[in-house]
Amino acid sequence: MDSQFSARSEAHNSSGDLNPLKRAQIISYNKISARVSAAQSLTARSSSLAAQAGQDVFQACRDKFQSDRMQAACLRDIEIFIKYLVLALIAGDPSILDESLINGLRETYQALGLPMVCVITALESFRNNHKLIGLEAQLTNEYVDYLIMQLV
Repeated sequence: MDSQFSARSEAHNSSGDLNPLKRAQIISYNKISARVSAAQSLTARSSSLAAQAGQDVFQACRDKFQSDRMQAACLRDIEIFIKYLVLALIAGDPSILDESLINGLRETYQALGLPMVCVITALESFRNNHKLIGLEAQLTNEYVDYLIMQLV
């Protein structure tokens, strides 16, 4: 990180063009910073984000969540999705989602009689309501979209 910070400081103080290596270091630093900032924000608001996504799922899939137990399980699962999205975001690697979340998810929910459209609705609600902006939103949405595409 020291070399990235140094490159960023030099770029700020320099009037000349950056060489490609320093430009790449700055871009990398900015992405890392945005991923960490997004992760902190999402973690701080995970319960409210899960609650909003849950409400959207309960409205869209009303016939599937008639018991309090099913609703509680749904909210728990949404919070787990958010935790894994945050982990993948920090790592900068979607394979965390493949290994820890996606593998077997479709089969599990099918066995429970829960259509994937309910899961997709929760993820779309999360994406539409996370209130991140700029690079933080872009990077977060890449992981949410990746997860949705793997589940479709």
